[in-house]
Amino acid sequence: MLSDPVPVPPPVEPARVVVGRDGVIVRRGRHIGLLLPQVARDYGWSAEAFLIAACRKAGLPPQGWREPGTEVFTFQADVFGEPGERAGEAGRGNSET
Repeated sequence: MLSDPVPVPPPVEPARVVVGRDGVIVRRGRHIGLLLPQVARDYGWSAEAFLIAACRKAGLPPQGWREPGTEVFTFQADVFGEPGERAGEAGRGNSET
C-alpha cells in the first residue's frame, strides 16, 4: 500500500528524500517516473542518484528534477515479502535445480 504523495517544494533538495523510507515520483507534463522506496536501498543509491533514476524513468534529462516545471513527490510504501528478497523475485522458482 502506498501513502499519499507529498510534494517536495522547489528548489528540491536531495536531503528531503530519505533513502530506504521514501519513494519518489518525478512529473513534468505527461512524463512521470515512480520508484519505490526499496529501489534506492537495493542499489545503494544516494538520494540524488535516486532522483536522477526517477527522471530517467520518466524520460527526462538526469537533472530534470532541478528544472522549473518539474514536480517531485515523496511517498512511503508497505512492502511485503521475505526479508532480504529483492522486488520482483517473489514467487520465482529456482531454475538452477
